[in-house]
Parts: sequence; C-alpha cells; structure tokens
Amino acid sequence: MRSNMEKSLLQYIEQEVIPRYASFDKAHREDHARTVIERAMEMGRNYDVDEAMLYTAAACHDLGLSVDRETHHLESGRIIREDVRLREWFTEEQIETIAQAAEDHRASAKTAPRSIYGRLVAEADRLIVPETIIRRTIQYGMAHYPELDKEGHWQRTLEHLNEKYARGGYLHLLIPGSPNEEPLERLREIIEDKDALRDFFDRMFEEEASGTKAVIRLAVPGDMEAVNRLLGQVLKVHHEGRPDLFRPEGKKYSDEELLGIFSNPETPVFVYDRGGSVLGYAFCALQHTTAGSQNPLTTLYVDDICINENSRGQHIGKALFEKVKEYASSRGCYNITLHVWECNPGAMAFYRAMGMSPQYTSMELILRSAD
Repeated sequence: MRSNMEKSLLQYIEQEVIPRYASFDKAHREDHARTVIERAMEMGRNYDVDEAMLYTAAACHDLGLSVDRETHHLESGRIIREDVRLREWFTEEQIETIAQAAEDHRASAKTAPRSIYGRLVAEADRLIVPETIIRRTIQYGMAHYPELDKEGHWQRTLEHLNEKYARGGYLHLLIPGSPNEEPLERLREIIEDKDALRDFFDRMFEEEASGTKAVIRLAVPGDMEAVNRLLGQVLKVHHEGRPDLFRPEGKKYSDEELLGIFSNPETPVFVYDRGGSVLGYAFCALQHTTAGSQNPLTTLYVDDICINENSRGQHIGKALFEKVKEYASSRGCYNITLHVWECNPGAMAFYRAMGMSPQYTSMELILRSAD
C-alpha cells in the first residue's frame, strides 16, 4: 500500500465525515465506520493501493444512509462526487474511483466491484458474526412478517440463511485471506447442523418475542458486583475439586485490579447481559510472541468463562465462546488458548465441544500434604 496520508485529510474525515454516522441506525454508527476503515486498511496492506483513497472510501461508504437506505450505496457515491473538499487531496479520476468503491460495497450486488478499492471496502463491510447474522434474520422476519407463527419464522430463517450464506449461496468473499473466511465457515457449519441452528433460533426467538434481548458486550465498572459473584461461583468449583490449592472463600481480584482489567484493551472481558442481568462472562487477554525460538504470533488467551449456576443449559456459554472467536478473528489472532483443571470435567467437555484440543499438558508432583 502506498502511504501518502495528509494530516489535513485525516482531520477532515475525523471531524466532518465520521460524525455524520451518529444519526444512523445502531448497526451503522461511528463505531461501524471505524471498524470498516480499520479492516479495509489492514487488508489493503497486501495490495498496491493508495492509502488515502482507501481510507476515504471506507470512511464515506455509508454516508448515503442519510438519504435512503435502499439506495444508500448509490447516494454515497453521489455525496462523494459532490464533496468539493475532497478535491483538496484527490484528482477527479481518484474521486470517481472512491465513489465507485462506495457504490459497489453492498453484499447483494449482482456484479463484482469495479476496482480493488471496491473489493476491499465491500469485504471490510461484511463483518460476519454468526450469532449476529442469525439474530438479525429473526429480527427482520418478526418486523416484516408479523403474521407468521414461530414455525413460520423458523422456515423463513432457514430459507434466508441458505440462500445467502450457505455453500452455493449468493454471498461470495472478495479478498483472498479475508478475515471473514473463518467466521463464514463457522456460520456455514451451523447452517449445515440443523439441530445446532435450531438451538440458536429457539433461544433468540424467545428473547426477541419476550423483549428480553440478550447482548454480549464489554464489561463496564457497573458490572463489577455481578462479575464478582460469578468469580465466587468459579472459586467454589475449584475449591471442591482442589481444596489443597483453593480456599473456600476469597476474591481473585481486588476491585481496583478488576477495574484495571475492564479498562485495558489488551484484556477484554465480555459479559452476557440479558435485560440488565449479567449471566456470564469471558475473561480474555491478548498475548504477543515477538522474539525467541517461536514464530511471531498473536494469541487470545481465555483466562476464564463462567455462566451463572442458575442460568446453565441455555447455550450462554456457547454464545460467549462464539463472541470470543469473533473477537480473536477480528484481531488477527492465530489461535485461542486456555487452561482447564482436570478436576472440572464439565469444563473440559464444553471446550472440546467448542472445537478445542489439547496443546500441551501441565503436570505436577505433590511433595507434601497441604497445611
């Protein structure tokens, strides 16, 4: 990628373009624009493209939502062509390429994007998260086909997912090595496993129908009390399995340490929130190998996953693990690792069911009895 970003262009995009997304729907706010920019720039490193053009195309791709949702891609192109400020940094030919990239980004387009810029922006805009895609399919059906009963919505969900995302569906990835490859494969595996898909559908449909939609989000200071209760449940399991190592009561983290973990972007903590109640969490940490005999890799280490003991059997753990995989994929991680105690066979079975396998074995020799 050819680096030629001018500070004045960055300021214009940050101060006058991205803020326009604040008035759009929840799925297309400023965080969406920044995510598409980040993903497009990351993929663009492997191509001979103009950095400033790609950045601008990614930043402007959804501006047309201010006019009309159905034709927003075309409106985005028009807005770009009419933006006189862009002529401070780009030629007319470059502006046309940027506009076409915005016009070509829709997944439902029947023709391929006209340039590498369009392919990069379109691929960056396709943030494939299996659970989110399934939920949005259900939400759309409930909003537009209220006459259907639950089984009718199930059939509609099946038809839409197979038509668009299944093998042979109309959605095709545009960039080799795209970060969407792995999550799309996971979504296709769920679609092919009808029982697994039905589990997702039943849980999400009931949540949407009852108005108690669950969300998986990053932990905030207000979650500290609920997270501490869950940490206490984990301690109980560990104490019962290894009383020689774990006390019956205590806190793994002080409140100050927990707040530090919550605020550190390298140690994300995801919580499963249903109607304001935190029913589970996943403590994670990014680990970077940069020296020594190992290859330079980024790993997402899962320090702990816990589901409230009164909420188990509702596929919350599976939903959290899917979120962890989505996050690891978005950060370019090579793998996900974790440690699990031999005294917790339920956890071992869960992680194996999630596709994990042993990486190495940690062994011990106890030399004396615990005091």
